[in-house]
Amino acid sequence: MANISDNRLDRIYNRLYNTGDYEDLQQLRDKHFEVKASNPLMNRDRPTQLYHTVGDEYDSSFNVFNPNIESSNSAIYTTDNLAMSKSYSSKPTYDRVKKLYSNASKSYDIEGYYQPWNEIPYNGNIWSTRTLEKAVRNHPQYGIDRLVIHNIKDWGGKAMPKGTFLMDGNIKSSGTVIENFNPNDLKYSSAVTYDDLGNIIPLSKRDNFSIKDLRYSLIPLGTGVTLLNSKVK
Repeated sequence: MANISDNRLDRIYNRLYNTGDYEDLQQLRDKHFEVKASNPLMNRDRPTQLYHTVGDEYDSSFNVFNPNIESSNSAIYTTDNLAMSKSYSSKPTYDRVKKLYSNASKSYDIEGYYQPWNEIPYNGNIWSTRTLEKAVRNHPQYGIDRLVIHNIKDWGGKAMPKGTFLMDGNIKSSGTVIENFNPNDLKYSSAVTYDDLGNIIPLSKRDNFSIKDLRYSLIPLGTGVTLLNSKVK
């Protein structure tokens, strides 16, 4: 794919879209992210699917990191556990559950040992996801773009909901939480995204890591525009 011109890539993408071949369309989208990203989280042969559910107190639009919603020093929290992500909203509707891929130049990994989000053992102390975020972000020796905490239980302050099962019938009570410090590194994983006018964003224009818009954006940086009513498949 690295040797394919943008025009040819977009022609292939449009042909797959017009024929309704969403399986191949998703594979093409996944490969594009893998090629463009400097250090994507990978699961087998594709980028790791992550989720972020917009909570009840937020606007349901979540296309651009908004420091007025999350503090300017806050990370965007994602997880590979869909049910765990959904617990952060009492009404986890389709438009609130954001499917994302993460790219970063440097990660720092911590094992959570299947403990709750606020009882994570690390370096002889007990930490929460937030206190770990602050410690790692403020420590100059780390210089990382994301913190990856493996195997923790984080159900939005609630008990794990009943009926949370994997495909094989086993309960998945824990997940990996990825705290993304640079919002530019997150992009929607969806095969197709649309701009605010309802136009399909060409695949060649997506995964631009210099732009905070999770879809990409036709809105120039610095305009202060709040992006609304985005459709994501």
